[in-house]
Amino acid sequence: MADVKMSRFIAEVPIEKDGVNFIAAFHTMTTSLIVVPEAVWATIRNDPGRAQAEIVEALLQQGVLHRTATDEDAILAAYKQQIVHDFSVIKTKTLITRLCNNACSYCIVNPESSSMTHETALAVDRFCFELARKKRPRQVEDLYSGGEALLSPSILLESASRRYNYYTGWGIQYGFSIITNGTLITPEIASRLKEVGLSSLRVSIAGPASVHDSLRPLKDTDRNGGKSYDLILKNLEAIPGAEIPIFVQTQYDSSSDDYLLVPKMMDDFKQRGIAVYNVAFTPIMARRDETIYTGMTGDPAKLLFLMKEAEKRGYRQFHSPPANACMADIRSRITFDTDGSIIACASLQSGEMVYGHVTKGFDFVAESQLLPRKFPERCITACALLPRCWGGCRLNALARGEDFNGIDCQAEALWLILEEHIKQQALAALPSGNASMEREVA
Repeated sequence: MADVKMSRFIAEVPIEKDGVNFIAAFHTMTTSLIVVPEAVWATIRNDPGRAQAEIVEALLQQGVLHRTATDEDAILAAYKQQIVHDFSVIKTKTLITRLCNNACSYCIVNPESSSMTHETALAVDRFCFELARKKRPRQVEDLYSGGEALLSPSILLESASRRYNYYTGWGIQYGFSIITNGTLITPEIASRLKEVGLSSLRVSIAGPASVHDSLRPLKDTDRNGGKSYDLILKNLEAIPGAEIPIFVQTQYDSSSDDYLLVPKMMDDFKQRGIAVYNVAFTPIMARRDETIYTGMTGDPAKLLFLMKEAEKRGYRQFHSPPANACMADIRSRITFDTDGSIIACASLQSGEMVYGHVTKGFDFVAESQLLPRKFPERCITACALLPRCWGGCRLNALARGEDFNGIDCQAEALWLILEEHIKQQALAALPSGNASMEREVA
């Protein structure tokens, strides 16, 4: 009998094709996917040593099976450290202003008036260049945000130009994105930014006009009656989507039925010829102070509904397995505040969770206090999703009154999305007709 055991990081999904029942088994760490007839999987699951030798060898290669002496705790720890300290791709987020021209009812950050100066922006860029010189990444992906990033267009253009010229000059693959509410974007601004590496626009839209205008009104009520939805769509109509991919980010109130109206927003995109590349959905997060949005993630079936409605309209949703890792845990993901501080999350107030400054470097003592997370036993020993999750969003834990190192368990939603991903990948991998075994490496 083979000296093997099943990995604890396996997600199993039954599927049927051409009248034959299969099991699709997905490894949440390696992302390998194998599809075998149900009877074969029963043998593998119950007594892997009885399976055919070629099947055992294939499953060992994919990590579905391990030798009995294998320590998966050690594998998990090594895997995490590889991710945490991988600088092959550096991703930064720069808050160039905390000013905003919207009055969103659910904004989780209290209003602040600070904006980045030209001198600070230059210092941030120099810090990034020195980091790249030391780490030698093959790729850099930057994200500019606010507040509303386009309230500081000159800072944005200057910084993006410097970074584009530096990174491309060193042969580093480079591109940057902007998170914007869409009310200030013009073809002229987009074109100038495209010349210096703009790879996508990430536009926040909360649903059709009836939903969006109540959740995300303009501060200036004299402008378009304070309504922003039609203004945003007119702006996006003028952007050459074939040249600049537009990603829409939609936050929905999980405690309301308004999510049922969100498909109307996607229909508006199609009817108006707006070349939206994709749409992503997240529930509105509770504020840390008084808030009416207490539903948090709510019923995960609502998220699944929105994702499937998006797929019907050509916006791919399940092409990759879901992940819930907090970017604050990954050293190559760095956020710069308007004063040049290095902060743990862009959705914190100024001065919170600071662990460095661009003029002084990282404060390793402060940084070390952000790293520990105490996982409950169920996460470590019983949850196959841990390699996709790592405890989830720290900010969600903070909003619930826990500390920044708390656990944000989204297991129910992650399982629903992962099962859909596995089904789609497995059915695509199987040919028509019966087969003793099909294997795909995702």
